[in-house]
Amino acid sequence: MTNHVTTLLFDLDGTLIDTNELIIASYLHTLE
Repeated sequence: MTNHVTTLLFDLDGTLIDTNELIIASYLHTLE
């Protein structure tokens, strides 16, 4: 039996997970 992903959920506004710190860290890493 194989598992298939049937749903992909995007949380672009931080409703489900607070990702502000990760977003800022990724921008800073990119600018270095």
